[in-house]
Amino acid sequence: LCTTFQPEAMLYASKRLASDFSTKIRIYDMENFIFDKGEHYRSIEDNKMKSSYVDSLDGKDHVGYANYMLSYSRENTINDIVNALVGFCKSQ
Repeated sequence: LCTTFQPEAMLYASKRLASDFSTKIRIYDMENFIFDKGEHYRSIEDNKMKSSYVDSLDGKDHVGYANYMLSYSRENTINDIVNALVGFCKSQ
């Protein structure tokens, strides 16, 4: 999250939204970023193009089975989600 997702999201926000990442950027504002990330990848589930964001990740430290699920709404901010997940990982 801190090494891949957050820096990519910050770059997208600064270029496309003309916004500093420290502002309250919501998932709603970043949907194109999230959807575009998987556009050129095949979905693991059905082998079709336009995979989920998660399926577009690669590298040993990004791949593996999910043991937990995070539920969020389009109104949550990117920082809310990153902070929640980083906090959870630190508590494990």
